[in-house]
Amino acid sequence: MFDAVAAMTGICINNGFEAEAPMRLESIIDDEIWEKYPYEMKDIICFDQTIRNIVDDVLNHIAPPVISAKFHNTIIDVVREFAIHASQKSGINKVVLSGGVFQNRYLLTKTEKVLKEKNFDVYTHIKVPSNDGGLSLGQLAIAAATIKI
Repeated sequence: MFDAVAAMTGICINNGFEAEAPMRLESIIDDEIWEKYPYEMKDIICFDQTIRNIVDDVLNHIAPPVISAKFHNTIIDVVREFAIHASQKSGINKVVLSGGVFQNRYLLTKTEKVLKEKNFDVYTHIKVPSNDGGLSLGQLAIAAATIKI
């Protein structure tokens, strides 16, 4: 979705390298914007309304930094809502923020903040990268723990 939003706003039509579009989208965020786009969360997370509203904003010449902020704020809200829902079902209040998307400092910082405000224990990467390298290391650790040599 990050690539799509970057393309819709004209920020990055073609990636010249891995994650260029999301990086460019992050780099222009207007951090004074607190608004978010609508979405639906039922059995699945549906972003139809999000995309429609982004298209409307583009057609109405809303500045790309505003669109970027609203989009990022939407993703943060989705993570928060999903964590609340999962916690209510499981009784677990621990959340691990991992994966390449959490190399995005805005997303990481704001998501961690809103989760902590809801009394979640939030875990993030410190020594190992949150992208594919860190995920691979985690997979190796699990494999090593399950294989008896």
